[in-house]
Amino acid sequence: MMAPQESKDLAARLYRLEQSHRWWQFGTLLFAAVAVLALGTESQKQAAAQEPRTVAAQRFVLMSPGGRGAGAVMEFTSRGPELTFLDPGEKPRLRIGVDETGPGIHLLDARGAKRASVAFFSGEPAFVLYDTALRVRAVVSLVKDKPTITLLDENRRKVFEAP
Repeated sequence: MMAPQESKDLAARLYRLEQSHRWWQFGTLLFAAVAVLALGTESQKQAAAQEPRTVAAQRFVLMSPGGRGAGAVMEFTSRGPELTFLDPGEKPRLRIGVDETGPGIHLLDARGAKRASVAFFSGEPAFVLYDTALRVRAVVSLVKDKPTITLLDENRRKVFEAP
């Protein structure tokens, strides 16, 4: 049997040992947290110092919320790069692209047919309107820095031109 004083001494020593153990645990945890923060900050600095990431693809599709349908499609077509915006029925309604003649913005009807365009034609900027048969019917353009307006009939004959 242990004497009462020995029992108290043993309990006090055990208490000090547990306190010391807690301090070591706390110190180790604190050191680990500081190390993780320091390493995380360093990796963020390295990531920021790297060149921007590049995503390469021939086609990108922007999905609607919930992923039910496409809202826009960016792709490289036979004409060149194009960004096409789709209506809720997923029909093309607006096309922005660059082809061999230059950049263009095209408004599309419910069939997806081009009905109005702002683009370069023969190297000059122009606004073009098309009829339902997709024939050019009106052109507002700059020719050698002079504005012109041309209206055409269904057979592409000029019915009006100014100046």
